[in-house]
Amino acid sequence: MGYRRSVVKPYRSRNEEYWKIAFSLKGFRVRLRGFITYQEAMSVACDIRMKILDGSYDPESYFRKKSEQLTFREFYKTHYKSHMNAVLKPSTVSVRVPLIESRLVPYIGSKMIKSIKSSTMERLWSQLRGEGYSEGYISTIWISLRAILKHACDLGFIDSIPDGKKPRVKQRKKKVLSLDQIGSMLRWAQSSNKVEDEITNLLYFLFYTGCRIGEARAVTESDIDFDSMTVRINKRIYAGKLNTTKNDSDLRIPLHRSLLPIIQRQVELRKKYLSTDCESLFISSHSGGPLSRAYIANRIKLIALNALGSSEGVSAHSFRKALASALVSANIPVDEAASMLRNTPSVLLKHYNQADTGQFRDTFNNLTLISSKK
Repeated sequence: MGYRRSVVKPYRSRNEEYWKIAFSLKGFRVRLRGFITYQEAMSVACDIRMKILDGSYDPESYFRKKSEQLTFREFYKTHYKSHMNAVLKPSTVSVRVPLIESRLVPYIGSKMIKSIKSSTMERLWSQLRGEGYSEGYISTIWISLRAILKHACDLGFIDSIPDGKKPRVKQRKKKVLSLDQIGSMLRWAQSSNKVEDEITNLLYFLFYTGCRIGEARAVTESDIDFDSMTVRINKRIYAGKLNTTKNDSDLRIPLHRSLLPIIQRQVELRKKYLSTDCESLFISSHSGGPLSRAYIANRIKLIALNALGSSEGVSAHSFRKALASALVSANIPVDEAASMLRNTPSVLLKHYNQADTGQFRDTFNNLTLISSKK
């Protein structure tokens, strides 16, 4: 069944585009709507058509008139799971599925989808708190539940999304390292015999490129272009597997001239210790394979403790935040800085930048906002 507007076609609801199925076959009149993508709608349409042709089609399992009899577990298995796989990244699905199947389904799986109210959600949060789960973990479960209920609302199974309050997570104070602190860490790492050369090289790379740790671990020698002075960031290592970047970007970002000798040293180091088919630029001198995320984290804690006196709040992401703050403070246009870091300007300013208030005060006081000339 090819694409025909009489079978699958788009429509708009609440200013968003959805897809609906409309066709008749062997006496069955099929009308379904609320699909997020054409592929999802066509998949269901093909499934229904095949069942009609082989005589196994049961309209009750598809039409919304039985929605009041559908449990949360049934809705998740028959409607949301395929939708989730179609619209979310595999890495997001790998995080969300265990939360849904180990926390939501066992607790509220037998409840009718229409009977889930704000009070149901509040009781669930209280139960999870009583079992010792953190507010951050519960908040992540809340996001998963809201996504399922939103899909149920979009498909017409429920009239509205319950107004359950999101669990409050006590936000830790944002810690952005200064350039002096970053410099202290890098100098200590370079002079210490407790830190491997590849770790030091990686930390320089993290700072000068603003890469996320998974992106840096996935960078290969072929991604470096010394002629154009750029590095290609189009992949990451996530959960031990090669994946797309967090936001599916494929960009070339500029290489800082100070990074060139670091990369050249790492290339030579890689040739010396490589003992596997690993293509990563940053490999372990111990195993000859990729540097593990846990090993990098432990080394960063060691360096911070010795160089700064405390390792609290310091991680691989600290180097990315420090670069973002430095770029904004240096008056580089926010959209350019955000592009280099593969973020939107609003995300950059909210989560990564720590304003240099002294610099701002001096600059602000020296501005001539209104001319004194008559």
